[in-house]
Amino acid sequence: MRIAFSAAIYHIWGERNARIHGEPHNHKQALLRRILGCIRDIILFLKLPDEPSSRNFWFAKMLKFPLFTMERPHKECIWVKPDNTVIKLNLDASIVGDNAGIGGLLPNANGILMGLYSINVAPKPIHILKMEAIMHGLLLAKSKGITDVWIEADSMDAVRIINGEFDCPWQAIPMLKKIKVILRDFDKWFLTHVWREANSAADYLSKFDCPCKGMDIESMAILQALLDLVQQDFLGT
Repeated sequence: MRIAFSAAIYHIWGERNARIHGEPHNHKQALLRRILGCIRDIILFLKLPDEPSSRNFWFAKMLKFPLFTMERPHKECIWVKPDNTVIKLNLDASIVGDNAGIGGLLPNANGILMGLYSINVAPKPIHILKMEAIMHGLLLAKSKGITDVWIEADSMDAVRIINGEFDCPWQAIPMLKKIKVILRDFDKWFLTHVWREANSAADYLSKFDCPCKGMDIESMAILQALLDLVQQDFLGT
């Protein structure tokens, strides 16, 4: 559908310019044939991931266009246990409309929570929200006396920015500087990307309407739903 829309806009705009500047122009039927020909040529060299959507399938069937698909490889996503001396920091951020939240947790190698947080914050670009979640998680880990931390975030951009692999957007430079200062207080730290499917507990805590809120949540306020997610991660579900 996006290809069809783009092709239509491109050729209609070209036809409009031709008529404005007095150049030879096409009849509407000829213009339609050019648009359909463009769509067909692109689709012939295109492979869609997985199965086409119902709208794409209907559109292709109506115009008798072939659709070629390719199977997307499946990946096994599990939460990897840290070494006995290392505490993990899993974190996430979410934004819906005018509402945003960040959250994270500090599980050890035995799946025991050393701390967690869930905070409502002002909406920002998602990669900056993820960096804000990292900053709050590091501050919490520092307050718990943790010296070796393995940080996992499901934002590849945030991970690469902090690891120095990407240039930092100017809006996030103040946040990056704060994170770098906090990291100096740890003996060892690692920051890696994790797939969302292996970060479900942090995702739960980041939701704006998460029932448990606060910078450092007391153990008595931890909901069973969250404990179940932590246990599933620990078991490698």
